[in-house]
Amino acid sequence: MLYPSAAFPLTPNPSPPAGEGGQTPARGRPLTGPWYAALAAGVAAFIVYGSWVPFDFRPVPLWQAKYRFQQALTRKERALPASKSDSLANVLLGVPLGFALLAAAVLWPGCVGLAAAAEFGQLFLPGRYCTGADVYAQSLGAAAGMAGWAVFGQRLTDRLRRSVADPLRRRLAARLL
Repeated sequence: MLYPSAAFPLTPNPSPPAGEGGQTPARGRPLTGPWYAALAAGVAAFIVYGSWVPFDFRPVPLWQAKYRFQQALTRKERALPASKSDSLANVLLGVPLGFALLAAAVLWPGCVGLAAAAEFGQLFLPGRYCTGADVYAQSLGAAAGMAGWAVFGQRLTDRLRRSVADPLRRRLAARLL
């Protein structure tokens, strides 16, 4: 059984109480706080990659980049989404990040910071367009992912742990992959 802790909400109990099957977690204790932190790092890398591709950075004076970023966040025409599909894509990008980061005990400002950094980096890429709407949408998605974790994250983690611990399911998963 898992018991929440201050640092990682998914810290396994070192000795399971009698009557809980006495099974030990699978090797490497999958789906713990550090596992979710690694998952969040992968999602963050995907977000930054998608925001910065084709990586054709051009020099922009820092003062100008700061000014343009402030304008992107505060001016109404840039703070509102230009297209619904772009906003939906940014919300959906934020959901797995928020889910994994909350599981790893990282709070929402970390998600907002990543969204802002990805948008700020676009100021140095010709052909890319920095908008506040993207930051807001990714932040909303992260909040939705964190709400998803709060509602069903622990149950999902427990179910996945049982699947990993069951040799029959593990063999089935290996065959499917």
